[in-house]
Amino acid sequence: MTNIKKINLGNNINLTLIQSNKFKTNLVSVYIQRVLVKKEATKNALIPTIITNGSEKYPNLRDISGKLDDLYGASILADITKRGERQVLTFKLVSTNEQYLDEPIFNDTIEFLNEIINHPLVINEGFSEDYLKLEKQNLKERIEARINDKGRFALERCFEEMCKHEKFSISEYGYIEDLDKIDSKALYEHYKNILKIG
Repeated sequence: MTNIKKINLGNNINLTLIQSNKFKTNLVSVYIQRVLVKKEATKNALIPTIITNGSEKYPNLRDISGKLDDLYGASILADITKRGERQVLTFKLVSTNEQYLDEPIFNDTIEFLNEIINHPLVINEGFSEDYLKLEKQNLKERIEARINDKGRFALERCFEEMCKHEKFSISEYGYIEDLDKIDSKALYEHYKNILKIG
C-alpha cells in the first residue's frame, strides 16, 4: 500500500512523502530546479558532483565513504538533468529501511544528506580548488562523450537548432568553453545564491 502526502514548507520548498511497504530501502531525494540560463548552466552542472566530494564534517571521499558504511552501506548520488526549460540539480540518498536493522538510522541519513547539501567543504571562501579541477575535467569528458550515443546526440543537436532562441536549446551539462571562466569562489557564491532563492 502506498501513502502519498504533499506538504508545502513555504519559500518554493515542497516535501513529498511516499510511504510504501514494498521496499527494503528508503530513498530521500532533493531536487533544486533552476530556469535554464546559458550563463549559469555550466556552473549548475558542476555543483552536484563537487559538493558530494566533501563537506565540513566529511572533508574527503574516504570520510564520506566511511559514514555511508556506518549507515549500513547507504549510497549517495548526485546529477544534473533537464526537464523542459528547467535544469534540475538532483541529490539522492538510498539507505536500508531501519525496520530490517537493529538500530534506527533514518535520522542519521537525513542529517548526513543535510550536511552534504548545506555544509559543503569550503576553503578560503570557495570550493576546494582540487575538487573543482577534478570535476571540471569530469564534466568536460562528459560533454565530449555525448557524441558516442549517436541517437541521443542527434536528438540534442536537433533541439539545439530547432529551439535556437529558446531556453530548451540549452544543454543541461553546460559548455566546455565556460569551464575555464569558473573559479572556486564564484561557484560557491553561485551555490549560496541558489540555496537562498530555492
